[in-house]
Amino acid sequence: MFPNVKKSLYQSKFEHDACGVGFVANVHGRKERRILDHALEALCNLAHRGALDADAKTGDGAGVMIQLPQAFFKAEAALLNGGQEPEEDIAVGFLFLPAKDQKQAATASQILEEAVQSFEMEVIGWREVPVQPKCLGDKALSTLPAMKQILVSQG
Repeated sequence: MFPNVKKSLYQSKFEHDACGVGFVANVHGRKERRILDHALEALCNLAHRGALDADAKTGDGAGVMIQLPQAFFKAEAALLNGGQEPEEDIAVGFLFLPAKDQKQAATASQILEEAVQSFEMEVIGWREVPVQPKCLGDKALSTLPAMKQILVSQG
């Protein structure tokens, strides 16, 4: 237990254990599809810890973190940019926007574009993230956000 310090933002009630954390990597630093396959298998094996809601479909948001696949996103950028692939690496921002309020989603997107441009970076475009809502439980489906990715280059 941490000490109770006056004028501190720390509150012990926000302490949580990380249950079911896994790590899969190639010890030689090589990129391999099988590493992702192993990570997805590990993720599927975490269901035992109560990560599913009563509908047996709604999860707790667990996922897999991978290195940004530059080749994939450069090809996506080319689709958004009239066939021209950026020469430099690109960055990708992942946004969860309100699905039911298009005006609010548009405002959030505009604010982000202005922020990107204020750093003298270029917005390549917006990518719709493919989703499979049929796989979701009712609880998750009721709060499903609109998911978009903003692709950015150094300009």
